[in-house]
Amino acid sequence: MNQQLTTSDQHHIKKNLIEWCIECAKRILAKIIKDLKGREGTDVIFDRPVKWKYKARVHSLKEPWVYDGWATDLKTGIKSQAKHYKSAKGAVKHAYEELGKKLVAKGILDP
Repeated sequence: MNQQLTTSDQHHIKKNLIEWCIECAKRILAKIIKDLKGREGTDVIFDRPVKWKYKARVHSLKEPWVYDGWATDLKTGIKSQAKHYKSAKGAVKHAYEELGKKLVAKGILDP
């Protein structure tokens, strides 16, 4: 029962495969552009309004893609930065932690 594909079937399969590859490439490129542009927003952390932001960047051949994060306490303007993380979430989380340390050091937050 070894059936050969017709030329028409082969052409149809190749066309679908090419279309699938193009769609995958578009999605990957869209994610790369989105990460390079970064994202920002606001949240309430430590019962305070905080602006957060992250961006991706190309780092090296060994670690080609890393994220940097920032957090700003909107009441005081105190800022923090966390660089070189594997994920956007990790970069922002560590920026929050650094912001918390700064706010404690300045006596704005209790330890």
